[in-house]
Amino acid sequence: RIKNGFLVTLSPDVIQRLRNTLWVKYIVNSLDKIRHSFQIEISPIEVYYLSGLLMSSKSKPIDIGIDEKIKGTAQLISKEFNQIVSEYINLPNDIKFEDNLSEYIFEVLQKAQFIWESVNPLKDQIKIQFPNSFKLAYKIKDLYKQHANMEINEDEVANIAIFFMSAHQKSRRPLRTLFIFD
Repeated sequence: RIKNGFLVTLSPDVIQRLRNTLWVKYIVNSLDKIRHSFQIEISPIEVYYLSGLLMSSKSKPIDIGIDEKIKGTAQLISKEFNQIVSEYINLPNDIKFEDNLSEYIFEVLQKAQFIWESVNPLKDQIKIQFPNSFKLAYKIKDLYKQHANMEINEDEVANIAIFFMSAHQKSRRPLRTLFIFD
């Protein structure tokens, strides 16, 4: 992408929030290795972009520690949303759903400290094809507002809907079929 001249842009407020993070420092310390490996020059904006990708990654090459307050907030939102979900559907492994959702919400809350622009290109399709799942996932917006003082957009609601639909699908018993041919 960079070799072909396709460069990213970031708003000044995003750059400001990322400026002093461990992720930026990690990328800056890795610039020589990146230049050598890929034979490209990395602009400062690309450094911030790469640090944002690193921050969003599930596997992190640096120990950033865990913010217990954010973790607790994620667990609370997940627990309350799981209670809401249980009013509509019985997930046999609801504790696993709650734990996995808590981890996902933790990542969302952690990213939101620096960048908040969730984009889900499937949002409109999810709203149309799975309206009930989207409406159920929409209920998490109030929990984010109440416990994290944070507004989430419909793209993030669509991500939660996908998360919920995946858990629901995994909880269903396999359908046994019999094919008879003449």
